[in-house]
Amino acid sequence: MSCQYGDFFEEWEVELVRNRIRRFRRKWVCLQKEGEDDLLQECLIHWYINRKSYNPLREVSRRGFMIRVVQNRLMDIVREMDADKRRVSCFSRDLPSCEGDFTLPFLQDSRENYTFSTDFTGAFHLKLDLNRVVQQLNPRQRQICHALGKLGLSAREVSRLLKISPNTLYREIKRIRDRFEQAGLQDYLG
Repeated sequence: MSCQYGDFFEEWEVELVRNRIRRFRRKWVCLQKEGEDDLLQECLIHWYINRKSYNPLREVSRRGFMIRVVQNRLMDIVREMDADKRRVSCFSRDLPSCEGDFTLPFLQDSRENYTFSTDFTGAFHLKLDLNRVVQQLNPRQRQICHALGKLGLSAREVSRLLKISPNTLYREIKRIRDRFEQAGLQDYLG
């Protein structure tokens, strides 16, 4: 359901923002999960607030200024999402364990003194989702996750350790990635 912005924005402004959002969504995977209308509204609000600071004597054109403002807002959104992802990664090792807990090695972070201010419930549910996916992996796939992540072994070392061919290892890694992608958790893979 699209909103009507006719009273606040000219048609070219809305189309310019839509065009920028489409470009950013092709480049940044994290934005593909966000609804286009939500991003449009976020960027238009940001433009509405900042368009008063346009100075025709300093700026090239109103359109050029708007492009810069919208792109800056989209980059801020990307950075916020990336920071949220890092916070969850950092915080996951401190969450209460759940039944059959398997600590995902690729969620570990070496920073010890990190202040976490994101909603605990969201992080807890994320860990439950991650554990649910890991429980769906077969024992060999869990061993691969453990060896690659927590032990920090290379693919060659893991294939030797598990006595499987490199091709088999890469097929298993692809299956692991597919499981996480199906659950919408691909951003949390290393």
